[in-house]
Amino acid sequence: MQKIQNIMIHIKHNSFVRFFFVPFFYIKQYILVLQYHFSDDSRYVQTLRNKHEGKRCFIIGNGPSLTADDLDCLKGEITFGSNRIYKMYAKTAWRPTYYLCTDPYVGVEIESKIRELKGSIKFQANGRRKKDDHVCGIHHLVVAPWYSGVKPERYVQKRFTTEIHRYISRTHSVTCTAIEMAVYMGFKKIYLLGIDHTFAVEIQKDGTKVFHAGIKNHFEGGESSLKAIESAMINIEASTQCYQVCQDYALAHGIKIYNCTRGGKLEVFERKALEDVIGERGV
Repeated sequence: MQKIQNIMIHIKHNSFVRFFFVPFFYIKQYILVLQYHFSDDSRYVQTLRNKHEGKRCFIIGNGPSLTADDLDCLKGEITFGSNRIYKMYAKTAWRPTYYLCTDPYVGVEIESKIRELKGSIKFQANGRRKKDDHVCGIHHLVVAPWYSGVKPERYVQKRFTTEIHRYISRTHSVTCTAIEMAVYMGFKKIYLLGIDHTFAVEIQKDGTKVFHAGIKNHFEGGESSLKAIESAMINIEASTQCYQVCQDYALAHGIKIYNCTRGGKLEVFERKALEDVIGERGV
């Protein structure tokens, strides 16, 4: 399985191979989207439309600034967690209301863990669907078809998807998918926490890689494997653009998104201190 994954990563970063197979991959993706529209998963997602109309939620990132104490403060709140957030579970009784995994490479690595997670409504995108996923409480999402010939890490998001029962946007961050889901569910105030927006390896505009010594991608104990980090190189400008797309949509539709992360480099959203937000509870 690891050998196959390595081959897929090579194809992902090979311009010639990707260009040659663009029509095939696009047709396959389009068929998956059509099939999804008539699936039980899509019908389930539709039941969530405006389920939390007018309420607030917290979207938790796995950045190095995140602490168990932060999560303890969110008892009683509606929250979204993702990927390896379960590595924090031993330190807190908190569990996310909704759990997401949208990166197929991360999904392969932690597949067994996702199936074991309890206490959350779980969503997985572009994963290897199994017949008994529903028994494990996993609902599937499908990503919008992508036919561009540019490398995936240089992809620039331009639209915000509002019909996630059809497909979610192709984006650089699971946080942006969580924002789309939160908007779909009717939340009017969305708070981000642990979204440091700093990465050990970044891709610059000219395609060069920059390695930041001493920078961690995740909270203490939540690090990815080295191979996962190598396969998920971040174009910081393209990633920031994804957040800007979310902010532009929110501002145009009366939705407030605040960044409660301590430090970090994400300045697209207005900053608020987590302590102040928690103090507003019930106000």
